[in-house]
Amino acid sequence: MKAIIHILLLFLTILVFTIYSVQSKPEDHCECHYQATKNGCIIARGPPQQGFKCQCRISKFFVWTHCIGTKLQCNTGETCPANCSSRDCCVVAGGDCNGY
Repeated sequence: MKAIIHILLLFLTILVFTIYSVQSKPEDHCECHYQATKNGCIIARGPPQQGFKCQCRISKFFVWTHCIGTKLQCNTGETCPANCSSRDCCVVAGGDCNGY
C-alpha cells in the first residue's frame, strides 16, 4: 500500500512540474496572475512589443486556480501599446479581466 501511495505522489509531482514547465513563457510573452479575492485575472506583464495584446484565462488544476496569458497580435484598429497591463488592455484582448 505504501508503494502505491509513493508512486501516486511521484506521478502527481511529475504531472504538476510538467504542466508548470509547459506554461512557462519566454520573456517576449505576457503573464497573467490570479486574484483570489476577485476570482479573476490581471495582466502582470504585457507583451513588450507594440501591436500585441495579452489574453488572460483562468485555469484550474484540482484545487489550484491560476491564470494563463496568451500573446495575440492586435486586430486592425485596436490600440495595443507595448508592456500594457491595464484593465483596458485586458478588455481589448477579450479574456478574463475580473481581477482588476
